[in-house]
Amino acid sequence: MTVPKTWAAAQTFIGAEPNSVWDQIYRNKMTDESFAEVFNALTDTLVKSKEALTGYGYVEQFIYNAKPCQLKVVWKSPGKNL
Repeated sequence: MTVPKTWAAAQTFIGAEPNSVWDQIYRNKMTDESFAEVFNALTDTLVKSKEALTGYGYVEQFIYNAKPCQLKVVWKSPGKNL
């Protein structure tokens, strides 16, 4: 799950090079529901879902919109970008 389709982070998937990892994730694992219209709703969906979901966006935004200990960060880019 990620931000609205109009946001830059979503373009990582939508505008990915053909057959790249990002393109394969987009074509094989994502639906329109994968793009939250409101970032707060994205965090809420990740927290409340019974299935394991992955959120793609800025970690600080996820943490800001969650209560302490609600989210588990399993990977964070070493750079300033996503």
